[in-house]
Amino acid sequence: MRFMTDGPAPAQTPEIVILATDLDDTVMPAAPHANTADDLARFRRLLERDGAPALVYATGRRLESALPAVQAAGLPWPEALVTDVGTRIHHRAGSDWNPDVSFETKLASDWPPGSDARLRAALDGLDGLVLQPEERLSPHKISYFLSEDVSVDLLRSEVPARLSGIGLPGRVIFSRGIESVGLMDILPPRGGKVLALDHLLEERGRDRGALLFAGDSGNDEEALLGGGRAVLVGNASPAFKRRLQEKAIAKGLEKTLYFAKASFLAGVMEGCAHFGFAAGE
Repeated sequence: MRFMTDGPAPAQTPEIVILATDLDDTVMPAAPHANTADDLARFRRLLERDGAPALVYATGRRLESALPAVQAAGLPWPEALVTDVGTRIHHRAGSDWNPDVSFETKLASDWPPGSDARLRAALDGLDGLVLQPEERLSPHKISYFLSEDVSVDLLRSEVPARLSGIGLPGRVIFSRGIESVGLMDILPPRGGKVLALDHLLEERGRDRGALLFAGDSGNDEEALLGGGRAVLVGNASPAFKRRLQEKAIAKGLEKTLYFAKASFLAGVMEGCAHFGFAAGE
């Protein structure tokens, strides 16, 4: 099987109406100046063109953390921010950010009040988990740090079993934090980046075929393998690249997942060009 790394993509429809990217280590590198002034200028020109897709950032950060980070990085403001690993959506209205109440209602129907406390109690005492500070938690996102010696494979089986034992449905997302610390987030069944992006697409009367998503690591995996067009930036870890390749082959997604050679924002732009809407920007 050959993944797309060179040349233009085959003609595809429908048009891309949402360009969604992760923030940290995708369009927002930790190292200063890893995105050049030219990268940022090209990205802005792309988004200012007639018929350009709506820009959405999808991040594990909270809104209060994402906003100053976007500003400090010199990135353009998006039309919407998907935050808290896909459990909150805010729409930009001038300088204000309005919560998407209909999306929050979906998640609340998945997890009635008190579900977060039940979940935390069910996982209490499980080796290798350290509950994150309260300010990083929400009624629809329970988050843990992972100890260095924890077995993620064991957690992949044990955590769902404990949720099943209390009759609480949930989704378990593993990723790496800003300082490469292992993270685990537990979300309602309709939470997560790709399902939040589905909600935004539905508001526009479109499906996932109208999405282009770019990411670099674990909590981007579902969106990268969601069936829409997707770009893995070149700075992703070799282990994650191998994992993604294996899963994409199993799902028959070789033609929709592009492995960029360039890193960070330049990699996102490379993917945009590959899928045919950055040419001439």
